[in-house]
Amino acid sequence: MKFILETPRLLLRELSQDDYQNFFDLNNDPEVVKYVGDGAFASVNAAKNFLLNYDQYKKYGVGRWAVILKASNEFTGWCGLKFQQDLSETGEVDLGYRFSRKFWGQGIGSEAAKACVDYGFHQLHYKRIIGRVMAGNIASVKVLEHCGMHFVREMKFDEHPGLWFEIENPDWKEPSYSPINCNFYDELEALATSKKNIEILYRNEIGVRIISTGIIKTFFIENKAEFMQLENNLVIRLDKLISVNGKILPSIANN
Repeated sequence: MKFILETPRLLLRELSQDDYQNFFDLNNDPEVVKYVGDGAFASVNAAKNFLLNYDQYKKYGVGRWAVILKASNEFTGWCGLKFQQDLSETGEVDLGYRFSRKFWGQGIGSEAAKACVDYGFHQLHYKRIIGRVMAGNIASVKVLEHCGMHFVREMKFDEHPGLWFEIENPDWKEPSYSPINCNFYDELEALATSKKNIEILYRNEIGVRIISTGIIKTFFIENKAEFMQLENNLVIRLDKLISVNGKILPSIANN
């Protein structure tokens, strides 16, 4: 069992095989899923399949965590960050949570949510984090407010009236462009000439690590920074690259 975060009362960890039944039971309570878009699983095996196919960590390096009460080692629910690529041009990091009724009203949601926001800002260096709730879900609104989020606008949330909250990273600074290693640039040009499909790991505009695939179309310079454009029109600033085909970008210090 891999423990990810600790708070005074809670352990936040990745969901494991021990959580299939807990996860099924959580979503099987109609009061718990009253204000969410999804509902109960058809079976424990369906919950297991969902967890086994959960790909957020592989794609974006972050996801939801199980929330465990330290005093009793009980599963209370889950909380965590999830990258939602379709919410804006840059995508958004969404804070989500869900807890068993047994643990409502004890401040567990607020404690776990704050830990996740702190982790997103201080460890993952995200620019901002958002939270979305259905209108009328007062308890969930309080959780977002307790971790520092403010109301931004009304919206549609799973076809229901919803509210959009967000919080900006107070330490966020957009780094100035740093030229990449010349040898690595030569390798990128060679890949562009070969017209082969490649796998790219990079950071987007709000700091999320994203894996993408495509064929390099061209390079260009804008405001003294170099960019790479793929044939699918994805544009990446070259110093935002982390790896290409599994090869890590050499340190700028090696220039």
